[in-house]
Amino acid sequence: ALDEIFWIWQKKSNRIADLHSHIWDQWADEQGTISKAYGYQLGVKHQYMWAVKGHYYSEGFSFYNYPYAFGQLFALGLFASKDSVPDFPKHYKEVLSMTGRFEAKKVAAAAGCDIESKEFWMKGISVIAGYIEKMKEWL
Repeated sequence: ALDEIFWIWQKKSNRIADLHSHIWDQWADEQGTISKAYGYQLGVKHQYMWAVKGHYYSEGFSFYNYPYAFGQLFALGLFASKDSVPDFPKHYKEVLSMTGRFEAKKVAAAAGCDIESKEFWMKGISVIAGYIEKMKEWL
């Protein structure tokens, strides 16, 4: 996913070969591109997008944004823990099988992670901080 984010940010082509990832292979057309919805076209931003998405900023809509923020940091916390958890791929498969059926605390515990610890969440935030530093290099 990071390769894709950087690929879009740098406004590169739509050729999936340029991405050096196979995640988009099944959607490629005859020319090896993935349509105008991806790649450099996403580099063109709506000038006032921040203004037309008021529900992002309304304190009365915290219920709307919380699941996205929780899910993103949960996934990044798991990702950042992968090297410290023995046999992580096996545990991660268990996490995927439990998601939506058990409490988040129990799901994370299946991967050897404790979502009640500040350290777990800071690992996820550190991944985002790394993305920001990488983007700063390009600016």
